[in-house]
Amino acid sequence: MPSHSISHGNRRFGIILGIGCLLVVSLAGMKMKGGILNDSFHHGEYFASLATLLSSQYTLVPLTIHGALDYIPGLIAFHTFGPEDYFFPTWLIYRLLNVAAAILLYLLAEDFSKDRPHSLFISLAWALCAPAFVGYRDVMLLLSIYLYFSIQKQDNPLTAKVLEVCFGVVVALGLFWSFDRGITAAVSLGSACLVQLFGSRLYLSSLASFAITLLAIELVFPQASLSGYFDNLRILLETASQWSREWKHSYGIFLAGLLALANALAIGLLLLAMFDRKASTNHLSNCLFFILLSLFLFEIGSNRIDLEHILMGLWGPLLAGLYWYLSIREKKPGPILKASLSLIFVALLMASYKSRNPVFIPMAASVIIVLSHALPLARTKTMSHTLAMLLLVLTLSSSLLQVAKGYSDKEYVWLDYLDSPPPNPLLVTEGVRWASRELLSSGSHCVFDLANNGVINGLTGLPACSRFTYPIYADHRYEKEMIDSMKKQRPKAIIYSSTYWSFRIDGRTMHARFPSLNDFLKNEYTQEKCHLEYCIRYLKSRNNG
Repeated sequence: MPSHSISHGNRRFGIILGIGCLLVVSLAGMKMKGGILNDSFHHGEYFASLATLLSSQYTLVPLTIHGALDYIPGLIAFHTFGPEDYFFPTWLIYRLLNVAAAILLYLLAEDFSKDRPHSLFISLAWALCAPAFVGYRDVMLLLSIYLYFSIQKQDNPLTAKVLEVCFGVVVALGLFWSFDRGITAAVSLGSACLVQLFGSRLYLSSLASFAITLLAIELVFPQASLSGYFDNLRILLETASQWSREWKHSYGIFLAGLLALANALAIGLLLLAMFDRKASTNHLSNCLFFILLSLFLFEIGSNRIDLEHILMGLWGPLLAGLYWYLSIREKKPGPILKASLSLIFVALLMASYKSRNPVFIPMAASVIIVLSHALPLARTKTMSHTLAMLLLVLTLSSSLLQVAKGYSDKEYVWLDYLDSPPPNPLLVTEGVRWASRELLSSGSHCVFDLANNGVINGLTGLPACSRFTYPIYADHRYEKEMIDSMKKQRPKAIIYSSTYWSFRIDGRTMHARFPSLNDFLKNEYTQEKCHLEYCIRYLKSRNNG
C-alpha cells in the first residue's frame, strides 16, 4: 500500500509551512494593549528581581519567583539598551523566547509524526497550538528534550559526542533558568540517561558535563550557589499551598479532569508498551522519560486550575501519546488506541466549547486523522480528512482575524518601537508613574509594594525592601521576617494598597493575608495619599519634620 506520510523531498516544505502557521498564531498573541505594559503584575516580574540584583545594596541573587528567567532577559536588555530604555527590549525578548519554545515543541512533534500516515496534518495541528502550550519558561526544558532525541539519531560519533556535552550543559543551566521546568528536565531526562547506561555509554558525557556545569556555576558565580537555589526553592514549595485551585467551579473541575485524563491515558499506554522487546534500544528509557515528564507537568498544570496552567501541563502527555503512536508497529490504530483517542477527541471538543478558546481544536483535528485509519469506508475517511482540514483552516483563520483586529485596535504599535525603544516611563500606566515619583521624591531607598507591581521597582530602579520582591509570594510563616525587614530598612514611603487585582488575589487582600504586618504599617506609616489605582503611606517622621 502507498504511504501517506510526506516524502523526504516535501518534508522541508511541510516544516516551513508549519513554522509559518506557528508564527501567525504567535503574532496573534503578541499584542501590547494601549502600547504599554498594562499588566503590572506579570510584566512586573520581568523587573522586580532585576532591580534588586542591580542594586549596590545587595550582594546576593534575590529571591525569585520562577528562577533566573525572572531577570536574565531584563539584564541583557539593560546592558544593551541602557537603564532608561530597556523595558520594551525586555518585553520583546520574552516574546521571542515564547516563539522559540513553540518552534522547539513543533519540531519535536513533527519529528515524531514524520513516518506516520498523513503526518503533515498532525504536525500542522501542533504548529497551531504550540504557542498556547509553551512559553519562555519551557524553552530550556524543550531544548533539552530536543537535544536528547537528536543524540539518538546521530550516526557520526563526533557529532553525537558534541551534542551529548551540549545536552548536559543545557540541562544544568535549565535548573537555574526555571525551577519547576529545570527540575522536570533534570529528573525525567536524567533518569532516562541513567537507564541508558545499563546498556551503553550513551549520554555518559552528558552526565559529566551536567555535573561540571553545576560546579562551574558554583565557582564562577558564587551568588548563584546551590544552597541559595535550594533555599529559594524551599520557600516557594512552602508557600505554594496558599494558591486557590478553584475546585468549586465546574469549569475548573472539567479542566482538571481533561488534564488527568490525558495523563492517565498517555502513561497507561506507555506502561503497556514500555517493555516491548522488539522496540528500539532507546525505547525503555524514552518511555520512562515521557512518564516522568507527564507526571511533573501534571503537577505544574494543576498548581492553579485555570486555562493557562492546564495548557502548561497538557502538552507533555499529548507529546507522549504522539511518541507512543510513533513507536507502535501497527500502522492502523488498535482497539485500545481507538477507544483512547475517541475519549480524548470528545474531551478536547468539550474543552474548546467550555473555554471558548480554539486552542484545543487543532489537537482534535489531529485525533480525527489518526482515528480515520481505523475506518473501513473510503468515503468516511475522506469526510474525516476534510473535517480535520476544515478545523485547522478555521483555527488559522481565527488567528489571522485576531491579528487584523489587533492591528486595527493599534495593539501592534510595538512594531514602531523596533527602530528606537521608547523611554521606560512611556510604557507604564499613569498610576505606576505617579507611585514611582512619590517613592523617589520621598527619599525611599527601597520599594515595599503590597500591590505586587514589579514595574514600580523597574521604573524607580530601587530594590525590594525585603527578599520577597512580591510580598504575595510569602505567607504567614514569613510575616515576621517582612516586619523585621521593614524595621531595618524604614523606607520613607510604601505602596500600601491598590484597586489593581494583584492586591486582592483569590479574593483576599494583602492586609488580610498579613494582619500583623498591616498593624505595623498602619502604626508606622500614618499619612496616606491615594491617586488613580494606588494608595501610598508615608513614614511618621515625614509628618514630624
